[in-house]
Amino acid sequence: MNNNDILKESSPEINDILLAIKEINENIEIATKNYKSTLKDEQFLNKKQVCDLLHICSRSLQNYRDRGILPFYKIGGKLLYKMSDVQKLLDNNFYQAWE
Repeated sequence: MNNNDILKESSPEINDILLAIKEINENIEIATKNYKSTLKDEQFLNKKQVCDLLHICSRSLQNYRDRGILPFYKIGGKLLYKMSDVQKLLDNNFYQAWE
């Protein structure tokens, strides 16, 4: 009996192993779909970059932080903003021009 003959026979042990592999693959697919992006996929901006991008002064940006309008990260004394959060802020405050 060679290896091919063993694999051709549908033993319960082999079926259990194949089922476990299938479940692991499904769990990996679910985990990758729900995976939150990391630094490699996200661009972070400093205070000056956000102010320049939004054409606002640093005090207005501070008001956005204080009022919870724009999420931020504070690492030491450095404030960072996700580009996607800035874009979301713009998208959420878009008003179509009247024709």
